[in-house]
Amino acid sequence: MGQVLSIKNGEKSVQLKIKCEKVLKNAKIGDSIATNGTCLTAIEIGKDYFVADCMHETVKRTNLARLKTGNLVNLEKSISLSTPLGGHLVTGDVDCDHINVETDLIGKYIERMMTFKEDEKTSEKSKLDKNFLASHGFF
Repeated sequence: MGQVLSIKNGEKSVQLKIKCEKVLKNAKIGDSIATNGTCLTAIEIGKDYFVADCMHETVKRTNLARLKTGNLVNLEKSISLSTPLGGHLVTGDVDCDHINVETDLIGKYIERMMTFKEDEKTSEKSKLDKNFLASHGFF
């Protein structure tokens, strides 16, 4: 958990300063820290805070627009390729605004493959179908 220390609304971006401790362990400038589910890049790191520069579009599309100084926020460090995964992969994209829901990356790929229309020039049909996915534990 962290607490919003300040919100500075600039011409090109909004700077959030978040008071925190645990998430800063081994953190460095340029690291991504999910703040209420939105991945933000740390541009400054102090002993007990970090600052993130957020584009207006990011603020507009997420619950960050509702933040006020003093609010508590949920913080999570980003994973690395050596981090054990708990069953799903997500990107930093926000798929719907006030609750900042991210959709599983593999699920997005599967959905895209299921709706993919084959090129008329290709005579070979894809072997990926609902039966294949079901037999491999996706349904």
